[in-house]
Amino acid sequence: MYSEEGSRKRDKLTRFNHDERTADFEMRTSTVWNLSFEVPAGVQDALSAFYLLRAMAWNVGQTFTLPVTDSGKVYTLQVEVDELEPIETGIGTIDAFRSSLQVVEEDQEPTDRRMTIWMSRDARRLPVQIEIDLPVGSFLLVLDDVT
Repeated sequence: MYSEEGSRKRDKLTRFNHDERTADFEMRTSTVWNLSFEVPAGVQDALSAFYLLRAMAWNVGQTFTLPVTDSGKVYTLQVEVDELEPIETGIGTIDAFRSSLQVVEEDQEPTDRRMTIWMSRDARRLPVQIEIDLPVGSFLLVLDDVT
C-alpha cells in the first residue's frame, strides 16, 4: 500500500508464505523497516479480507471470524450479522445486512470502538454504509455511486 499525506510518503508491503504460516512486512519511508512474523492459517491482508467478506453468503444471526494482518500485526476480525434493514444511498434504497465488527489485536483485549457495516443483500454485497467510532470522532460513510 502506498500513501501520501502532504510531504510524508509511505510504502508498505506484506509478503505471505502460507505454507510456512509466516509473513514478511516491509515499510519504506525515509528509512526501511522489516519484520518477519508468524501468521495463522487463512490470514488475509485488510483489503483481501474485505473482498472475502463480500464473497461470502450472509444471513441474519451469522458470525464470521477472520485472521487479518496489517502493518506487521495480526488481528482477528469478528463480524456479527445483526439484522436486515433498508439504507438510503446515492443509488436508491438498498436492503442491507447491518453487521457489528470488532477488531482484536493478537494477545490484546478487544477495543470498545463501535464499528458497523451494512452490506447489500444482493449478490454484489456492496458496502452501502460504514460507521466507525474513533478517538478523533465518528465517521459515517454512505455509498454515493457505483460504476
